[in-house]
Amino acid sequence: MFIARQTVYAMSLVMAVLFIHVVITPQLAEVVKRSLTVVMTTPPPTATTPKPTHLGKPSGLGVLSSGVHKVKERNLSLRKERKLNVPSSPQTCTPHTNLAFIKVHKCGSSTTQAIFMRYGFEHDLVVALPRDAISPWIGCGSVMRPQHVMELPPGTKWSIFTHHTIYNKINFERFMPKDTRFVAILRDPLSRIKSAFNYFHLEENLPGIVARGRSLELPIQTYLKNPAYWDGVFVEPKKCYHDVCVKNCMAKDLGLQQRIGNSQRAVEKFIQGIERDFTLFMIMEYFDHSLVMLKRHLCWTLSDILYNSRQYKAKNYKYKSPNTTIVTKKMEDNYKLSSVVDHALYAYFNQSLWRKIREEGEDFLEEVRHFQAVLGSVWRYCAVKNQTSRLRIKSSSWNDEFVVDRKFCSNLRKQRWQWDLAIRDKLFQRFYEKAPKKN
Repeated sequence: MFIARQTVYAMSLVMAVLFIHVVITPQLAEVVKRSLTVVMTTPPPTATTPKPTHLGKPSGLGVLSSGVHKVKERNLSLRKERKLNVPSSPQTCTPHTNLAFIKVHKCGSSTTQAIFMRYGFEHDLVVALPRDAISPWIGCGSVMRPQHVMELPPGTKWSIFTHHTIYNKINFERFMPKDTRFVAILRDPLSRIKSAFNYFHLEENLPGIVARGRSLELPIQTYLKNPAYWDGVFVEPKKCYHDVCVKNCMAKDLGLQQRIGNSQRAVEKFIQGIERDFTLFMIMEYFDHSLVMLKRHLCWTLSDILYNSRQYKAKNYKYKSPNTTIVTKKMEDNYKLSSVVDHALYAYFNQSLWRKIREEGEDFLEEVRHFQAVLGSVWRYCAVKNQTSRLRIKSSSWNDEFVVDRKFCSNLRKQRWQWDLAIRDKLFQRFYEKAPKKN
């Protein structure tokens, strides 16, 4: 039995490697192979690899090694390289204000969403809102119709979209200008599924998982021991949009149809298609780097991309045993084989981000350090209750001088539902001359 299981497992590895070579184009193969091929040993990260930038606090930056982050150049037949050549100085370019953010679940997307909603509010832009106030979704699955959105005068286009939806470019062509740029955020798939289990209590959608696991075992551990089995018994909610998911969840938010998930040609087309459509894929593990890249691509200001360090209170697992090893290497390998598309997406666009960083030049990491220093100053200032003074951020090579006050801090702390109400009220005043009556 042991030998039989090992044989089946080995065949799975071979199939994964064959999948890579058949599905992924030569330009993607080098990156994706390292992500999907399960190996018996994994070399430790090099000392020169930059530390991840977590949402909770700014981290220090390691030395960027061209050897660590060297990425094979894309074949230009895939698509023409975007040569934006946007200077880092906000005075020398024009801000781009038409933006659609695809809010991928459990990838730091709520923190990112708050940045875009604040930008839309402070710049008097038309921000997409659902017909039902404070709903986190716009549309039904990948379908978005006029009855799903806040009613606006005929011909009015959105400038900012940042609610949950399943990406479908046709929807945005109907509601947004042609020059809209698309942005999304990804997260290490294993980290994402652990967060999703904790936040959504996914064991409720996996019949028998609690009974099947050992008494001291967490549901996430039981799932990762055999994700192929549990993917098959997963019960999707009976509603038109799904917050819960276990397999290829990031790809699903980006428009992957699960029924074609095993089609090699379809997956290849999917990966290449979203690369053509999107200006930038942010990476949660390098959140501050991603924001600085966004700032440069859109010609926004440094104050535009500031965010709250405690946007949403983190939820932690309550361990049922003293065992602190949540996920073993074998479990990690199992999940790589289960969610092939998500691992391919993350590996490729993580490398893509670092290629873009390298192309920006040496001052990019200097700007990230500066941004993190300003971010820390703003957080410390905003942490003081009933603040009466003002914080003046001096001008630099990457920003004009600006001032932070209590109102600015209040806006940083706003969550989606609060922005929904504020923006909805503002749009009513703008288009219908008077705000809706308040109860």
